[in-house]
Amino acid sequence: MGTLYLVRHGQASFGADDYDVLSDMGYQQSVRLAAFTHGFFKMHQQSGKAVLTDLRMGQAPSYVFSFALAEQPAGAARTDNIWQTITPANVGGRSGAG
Repeated sequence: MGTLYLVRHGQASFGADDYDVLSDMGYQQSVRLAAFTHGFFKMHQQSGKAVLTDLRMGQAPSYVFSFALAEQPAGAARTDNIWQTITPANVGGRSGAG
């Protein structure tokens, strides 16, 4: 099985007075991600699964390219950062799951 990288945000300023500010590396990471995606995607949770949606293909709420890529193990809270990769499954408009 392949590797799934979930990108939440760039590197924070560990050890700084304001941890929530991106470090120089974090800023570079965010610039690279924005250049790659052009900002036309979203990651969200749906029924305990991490879903990636291409916002250029379709119209809300039935985007054509919307795939579940990972799921939280049984018993994990929605806020837990624990994910297991799964075989990608289309949950977009053409699958009927909208």
